[in-house]
Amino acid sequence: MQGKAQTPYSYLAQLPPEKVSGKRLLIAEGDLYKGGLTLGLLKNNQWAGQINVTQPGRFIAVLEAADDTYTPTLANNVPGTDGTNHFRISKIGWVDHLQ
Repeated sequence: MQGKAQTPYSYLAQLPPEKVSGKRLLIAEGDLYKGGLTLGLLKNNQWAGQINVTQPGRFIAVLEAADDTYTPTLANNVPGTDGTNHFRISKIGWVDHLQ
């Protein structure tokens, strides 16, 4: 993603809803070049968990989910800037939680 955010926290993309049984992890890996992003899980259209990536460089973001249906969501996180955002997600997906 590279461009100017419509608003500081506007949604960029959503993955299909995922029914989670037990515990699972949503993991995203990528590079932040400028700006910031939020990776989150929506449950009933409300944030159930989120992680902000605001420091430039390589990142791995991990969110835990349990026993419900979640919609993975990617949003801008560029408050107090000119709204320019530039990042790349190289991998994103669900994995079973190891105990």
